[in-house]
Amino acid sequence: MFVRWRPFKGRKSRYPCLYEPAYRPDGRLYSKYVTYLGKDPVAAIRRLYREGRLTLAQVESISERKLPELADLKEELRKEANGNG
Repeated sequence: MFVRWRPFKGRKSRYPCLYEPAYRPDGRLYSKYVTYLGKDPVAAIRRLYREGRLTLAQVESISERKLPELADLKEELRKEANGNG
């Protein structure tokens, strides 16, 4: 999974959205829209995990390239899942 800043119609700025790679029936790769993350993407990812809409594996797979602060969240969720948090 990865985060992409995409423009919305009628707005001048870009907003973070979560995407996952998926394959078309003909075998080509494309990006499947998952959800809008809002002004605080890390808090939104935490909320989606708590609601059960994202698994720990999905959170772990989110690229940190555009959101370096996501590393702290991943570590926190790992500790929680292991019972140390």
